[in-house]
Amino acid sequence: MELCVRVWGMDNKGKLFSIQAVTRDITAVGACVEGDLGFLQRGAVIGVECNRRRARFRVAWVSENRIGIRCLEIGRYIWGLPLRRRMEDIPPSRDERGVMSLEPVRSSGHIPGRIVG
Repeated sequence: MELCVRVWGMDNKGKLFSIQAVTRDITAVGACVEGDLGFLQRGAVIGVECNRRRARFRVAWVSENRIGIRCLEIGRYIWGLPLRRRMEDIPPSRDERGVMSLEPVRSSGHIPGRIVG
């Protein structure tokens, strides 16, 4: 699902940035975002705004000008569109470190890799 978003935060040199980008896929807990974001590193914490709704996200993966992000604010949903499944229907799971997480719910397309917070 393509939505216009603003991504902001600090780059790896400590300089503030604010970039317009587009979602390529959204889930109840994250998204795949495309834009001039290849400078971000996995694990970075960023802010994302969509239709005047904001939340903090962690970068789960980086691939050229696409990033996978996972919301750090449990239960927060900024996309403003209904998904096929409600957040309550997402089964909890554990990542490779044993940390509880939610499985991504794909709304369309494919998010490369697994989004893990």
